Amino acid sequence: MATLSNPHKSRKPRRTFPAPSFGTDYLPGGTLSALAGGGSPNLDWSLALGLTVLYGIAATAISLVTFRQRDITG
Repeated sequence: MATLSNPHKSRKPRRTFPAPSFGTDYLPGGTLSALAGGGSPNLDWSLALGLTVLYGIAATAISLVTFRQRDITG
């Protein structure tokens, strides 16, 4: 009986690069975490609230423009 070799065994290991950690507190996930946690060491609660509202306004505006320009039901 012949043995089958693993085709993935001869591959070189992949190089992985971590994502940069600067500025992640100001992205939507970081602002929501800071908002839910009452603030973070890098982001005050009031700034997290303001950024969350700003992200919501931006998402709403982009959605309204997109749906107004292109009818997705027709």
